[in-house]
Amino acid sequence: MSNPRFQIRRSTISPEIKTGETKMLVNGPGKYDLEKALFDPHGSNARRVELYIDHRFFSATVNTVGIEDGSGECFLFSGIVWGADTPPSSRHYEAFIRTDKRTGWMKFTAD
Repeated sequence: MSNPRFQIRRSTISPEIKTGETKMLVNGPGKYDLEKALFDPHGSNARRVELYIDHRFFSATVNTVGIEDGSGECFLFSGIVWGADTPPSSRHYEAFIRTDKRTGWMKFTAD
């Protein structure tokens, strides 16, 4: 039996977070997680990454990944964040991650 204290609680997508508002990303996905999410099939069974923003976890698909500065550790990526509500809400996002520190930023974008 799992301990509820250690379960990841996924959040609903807050409408208060405005499109274009930049939020800090902590404990973000690593390089391997980004690669798996990018190359697994998209659609309802797409592999997702967890984004930790404003003390809440969000489940997100990854549609694009690009090299940011050539260091091998900094990447720009984008996709769709999925809310935990029923039916699930979704918003497009863009993000930056430094995979050796697993920190960066993300922002919701217009569809």
